[in-house]
Amino acid sequence: MTKVALLHYSAPPIVGGVESVLGHHARLMAEAGHQVQIIAGRGQQTDPRISFVHLPMADSRHPNVLALKSELDEGRIPAGFTDAVDSLIVDLREILEDVDVLLAHNVCSLNKNLALTAALRNVSVNSRNCFKLTKRVSKSSRMVWILLLFINSRSRRVNL
Repeated sequence: MTKVALLHYSAPPIVGGVESVLGHHARLMAEAGHQVQIIAGRGQQTDPRISFVHLPMADSRHPNVLALKSELDEGRIPAGFTDAVDSLIVDLREILEDVDVLLAHNVCSLNKNLALTAALRNVSVNSRNCFKLTKRVSKSSRMVWILLLFINSRSRRVNL
């Protein structure tokens, strides 16, 4: 059984396009026999087969994240940026310890939470993980970037 984690700023029951897609992906993967968890700053568990991990600093609307973003938007690296990144690195390493595949929605393509983006990059680069950024085109021809982070490298192929 493949252990899959889905990461986004928010998750169901929060209403939104990505949140809806995230919920559908999680349900379909659970139905296919995968062990699925959703990691987000806002949301909650909506399906007993899918665990929800609340990571407050993943939320693009968290007050600390908004303060960091405001400084970054002005072209300044805030004093608390490194501390936020370091804290997220610790949290992500713990949460993703036994995860086989991470699908991170929008984290690498939107500048809503650059501390989360930097932490995720650090977790992937500074470990024995296999890091792959892929581009997918949806049916609506809208380009979507999805981060595929294979946490525990195994000799078997992971099929989603």
